[in-house]
Amino acid sequence: MLTASRGTRAWVTVLRGTIWLLLLCATALVCDVAQAQSPPADIPGFEAAGSFAYTHSVSTNAGAFNLIGGTAEGTYYLPHWFGLTADVGLERFRDLPTGLNSTVYTFTSGPKIPLTHHWRRVTPFAQALVGLARLNANASSVSAGENSVVVFVGGGVDLQLSPELAIRAAQVDYMYTRFALNSGVIGTQNTLRMSAGVVFRFGARNR
Repeated sequence: MLTASRGTRAWVTVLRGTIWLLLLCATALVCDVAQAQSPPADIPGFEAAGSFAYTHSVSTNAGAFNLIGGTAEGTYYLPHWFGLTADVGLERFRDLPTGLNSTVYTFTSGPKIPLTHHWRRVTPFAQALVGLARLNANASSVSAGENSVVVFVGGGVDLQLSPELAIRAAQVDYMYTRFALNSGVIGTQNTLRMSAGVVFRFGARNR
C-alpha cells in the first residue's frame, strides 16, 4: 500500500513539473515580446510530433516507478484555434528486478487548444486526451498483460523555427490509469509525464 509520505512526494513532483512549465511559458513570452517585429507564427493545417518522454508514476497498490520512452502524435486543426489530436506512447519501466521487463502502451485522442493570440513564434497549448493503456510484463517464459482507461490532461510550449518546423521545448501531462496487481487488487496510478521533441507542420494557416 502506498504510504502518505510517498504520495506527498508524488504531488510535489507534479507541482514542480507544473511550475517548470509555467516558468518556461513566461520566459518564452518575454523573448517573444522582445522580438515584436518578427512576423506572427502560423497555425498549421496538420502537425506531426515525436518526443522523448520521462515519466514518474505513483500507484496506490504498487509504490512508485520511473519510466522512459517516447510518444508520437498527429494533430489536425479545424479552425486555427481548435485541433483534434491522436497520441501513441511507449514507455519501459526502469530499475526492475533482473529478468523482469514491463512496458506501457497508450493510445489516446482528444481536443488540443493552441493559445496563440498576439504571440509570435511561440505556441503554448493545452490538451485533454482519453483512450486505452496496455500494460505488458514478462519474466523468463511467463507473460501477462492488462488494459486500463487512460486520461491525459496537460500542455506544453512549441517554439517555431520555420513555417514547417518547431521545437517542442517542453510538455507536461498528468496521466490517470487504474491497473490491478496479480492478486486482483485494483489501484490508481497518478503519473506525471514530461516530454520534449520535434514538430513537423504542414499546410500553415495565418492566424
